[in-house]
Amino acid sequence: MSSTTNDPTRNTAAAVSPQELWGPVRHKFIAMEADKQLTPQAQKAVSSLLAPLGQSSLAEVATWADEIKGNAPNDPETTQFLKDFPNMVHKHWHFVDLPLGATNYDRQQYAPFTSDTDVVQMIAKSVDVLQGNSQIMSKINALRWLTHLIGDLHQPLHVACCYIDNSTAQPALLTDPTVIVQKGLTHQSDQGGNLLLLPMEHETTLHAYWDSLIPSVTPAAAADALHVELTASPTGAPRTWAESWAMDSVNKSRQAYQSLKITDKADKKFHVSWEGEKAYNNRCAPLVGEQLVLGARRLALIVNTLFPA
Repeated sequence: MSSTTNDPTRNTAAAVSPQELWGPVRHKFIAMEADKQLTPQAQKAVSSLLAPLGQSSLAEVATWADEIKGNAPNDPETTQFLKDFPNMVHKHWHFVDLPLGATNYDRQQYAPFTSDTDVVQMIAKSVDVLQGNSQIMSKINALRWLTHLIGDLHQPLHVACCYIDNSTAQPALLTDPTVIVQKGLTHQSDQGGNLLLLPMEHETTLHAYWDSLIPSVTPAAAADALHVELTASPTGAPRTWAESWAMDSVNKSRQAYQSLKITDKADKKFHVSWEGEKAYNNRCAPLVGEQLVLGARRLALIVNTLFPA
């Protein structure tokens, strides 16, 4: 396994606080790599679309969807978006809480776990706007959302999680969608690992660990391991591609949770046990590199498809 210092996203992050790493640094890394893979036609279209903002690349807009949660930019497009979608309703667009036992992204089969505004649906809606099939937001904002949400889709814990059965003395992590529904626990997700505390010196949630602390193999090594996936072309309309891409994140989330067991409750969160940091990183670090590579390739693919010659 490569050391943390060999992860180019971490080298770039020298002046960035740990909790921000998947946010600005890895989002920008995915978008920067996607920019390099755009066709000349797509590059020209992106530059033209973003020109009113004084910007010209996907990397420049990759973190906008997080920035508007706080100190939002004051450009007219942002101002209009926040009028159309006030009160932070867009904060739910960044994730979907599929149980680890889900076998596909299906709105009917997994209705209790999906929504009209989850990350998969909002990618589809952003595509609709960019193809001229919807006016729920401007094309500039749709491109900003698409760029960011493709990044979110490739952070596995933005897509899948466990559900917590806290009805007995020993709480348990549930993964079977049918059991979760039968037990009436569809509102008891661990929030993408945000409620699970790892046994580390400094109290860290599973989600924060994947956002900022877990190391990565180099993207080049990950690309070699992912040759088949990187050369495979998705089927169907571009607005549906995120449905199958989400399942890659579900599969990686299963590995993220593989050794975790709840040991006790800590206020509103839960302590968990695991195999140890070194063993966990040896097993899971390659997944981070894979997701960075897949995110970049897929973002470039969908943007190239939306802006053909």
